[in-house]
Amino acid sequence: MECQFRYEIVFDVSRSHRERYQTWVSTHCLDWITHRCVSSFEIRYNPTGTAPVVKFVFGFSHYQEWVSFVTSETHKTSTAQLKRIATGFEARFWEQGCLEFGKPDPAADEISPLFACQSSLMGDLS
Repeated sequence: MECQFRYEIVFDVSRSHRERYQTWVSTHCLDWITHRCVSSFEIRYNPTGTAPVVKFVFGFSHYQEWVSFVTSETHKTSTAQLKRIATGFEARFWEQGCLEFGKPDPAADEISPLFACQSSLMGDLS
C-alpha cells in the first residue's frame, strides 16, 4: 500500500536516559507502531551524533488515517511516555508531492517550479 502521507517525530535521548528509552521501545512501542491506521513505520538514527538523534516515520495512505492515529489514545499515551524520556520532541506531517521535469510549454502562462529554480541558479535560460 502506497503511503501518501508521512508523520515524523524527531527527538533526542540523553545518555542518562538511553537505557530507559531502550526499555520503552521494547515494551511499549509495538502498540503504537502497529496501530490499525499506520501503513508503514521506519526508525532512523542520526549517525553524526547531532540533534535530533532519533526519527520515527509513520506512513499513512489517507489523510483521515493520520487524523485517526494522532487523535487515538494509543498515540496520546505513547507520545506522553516518550516525552518523559526524550528532549527536543517535535512532530511534523508531510504530504507527498512531485515536480514535473522537462522544459515548460512556451505557450503556458505559468513557469514550472523546476524551470524557475534552474533559471534562478543558472541565469536566464531563454
